[in-house]
Amino acid sequence: MTRLFALALLLTAARDLDVDIPPGSPFDSAKMPVETPRRPPEKPADTTTPGTAPKPATGGGTVAEEPATATPSTSETKKRPPSRFPGQLPGIAAPSTVDWPTHVQWTRDGKRTGAIPTSGAGGGAPVTTGPLKKGSKEGGPAPAAPAPAEPPAWNMKGYPSAVPDAVYQYAITRCLMVLLHPGQVSEAEIIQFLIEMGEPGYDAAVASRADTKSLSDAVTKAVEAPPPAPRRPETEIACKIVMDLLSRTPYEPGFAAWTLSRPVEETLPTLLALIKENKHATVVRNGVFLLRCYDDPEVLPVLRDCLVKSDDKVVRNRALVALVRWKDDAVVEWLCRQLNGPEISFRGFAAWALGRIGAAAAIEPLAAAVKKHSSDGDFLGSAIPALGRLADDATDAVRTRLIKILDGISPPAAIGSSVQNPKLAPTTPDPANIRTKILAERVKIAEARAGLAAREQWMRTIGPDATKGGIQRANEEFFRESYARLSLKK
Repeated sequence: MTRLFALALLLTAARDLDVDIPPGSPFDSAKMPVETPRRPPEKPADTTTPGTAPKPATGGGTVAEEPATATPSTSETKKRPPSRFPGQLPGIAAPSTVDWPTHVQWTRDGKRTGAIPTSGAGGGAPVTTGPLKKGSKEGGPAPAAPAPAEPPAWNMKGYPSAVPDAVYQYAITRCLMVLLHPGQVSEAEIIQFLIEMGEPGYDAAVASRADTKSLSDAVTKAVEAPPPAPRRPETEIACKIVMDLLSRTPYEPGFAAWTLSRPVEETLPTLLALIKENKHATVVRNGVFLLRCYDDPEVLPVLRDCLVKSDDKVVRNRALVALVRWKDDAVVEWLCRQLNGPEISFRGFAAWALGRIGAAAAIEPLAAAVKKHSSDGDFLGSAIPALGRLADDATDAVRTRLIKILDGISPPAAIGSSVQNPKLAPTTPDPANIRTKILAERVKIAEARAGLAAREQWMRTIGPDATKGGIQRANEEFFRESYARLSLKK
């Protein structure tokens, strides 16, 4: 009886583990300034694959979800600091279960406990790697960002800096989403998001390997452990920027705070040179991440090169997020090729980017890819909202074509993640065929966005509150965004 009682307690404890369902794609809340920069017209970059003939530039108009408030870079704007990151971790910050570490028993790599000095007094912020407490669920506040002090003299004794508990827990939460709710989240999107996170994603993937092998393998292979410390740059400004880039990971509060506090004209030339010429992976990765704050068109050629030419997937993913912020249709042709590329989990990321950029030239490649990958639920989950967003400000003929494409999508009957563990069950398990229901509802939202009258009426009946209207949790952000567009129509 005692053994049976103990077993019952163990099973009850296992079912106490849970994590909230995200309301949309992780990249919809990527850490970056919210404004879309404006820039003067320019010739599209050559984004053809090396060894192939250049093709004509593609694209139509681009569509911004948010009003573009930034202005083109001028001598005046170069005298101001870049845009700033949001002050909190985007999205769900922690598991719902307070004592989640006791449920999964994932061991965090304790090798990295250093801290690069971040002020003239020496010594970085203290790093803790003990048991974690429950954080806030969604949109949770990150710890207060430290004041931007000038980096001290060159000192790499604390390299590599440890990932703070709050950021590690944020990455672990994404692993738990895939593990506990495989029907309601996209494993492919989570893989690419953890790669974009870099070192925190690597730490989480290593810790969760026993239960998330396919996800863990993809992330650890792309990110890898930090390389040895970099050599000292030749100039003082480069030393300060490198120290600033390496003292914290990009998802920490205060990342590159000193660099972001300085005028663009003082830091951007050196930052671009470091990205183009420095061979240290972490310096380049974090430098590319920082470029998403610069509203200067000089960053575009560098970001495009990082996207299409870099073999480093962290660099590639960070460059793509920055280019989506610019709504840069010069990379549309390259992205369209990735819809059928060999990296399966990147196909959906490319589809998401095409929808956010808004180039009409992506419609037919997306239509072909949706047909070809009709059994890939993760890809469909990214492609359907992209097709809906491409209807924004489109002509009636384009909208009619999009509705026809969307109407032809039939979500597969059974879709799930490859990292399920039967020993771990969430408090609220996924309902039967939930992914099929999510995708079918996502098609309806996209059709309403494309102007199908019956779907528009369906959305108006529900109203602006997606939660009260019974919309699936995974579709709430897409519904709210699309309803806002619908409410603008006369």
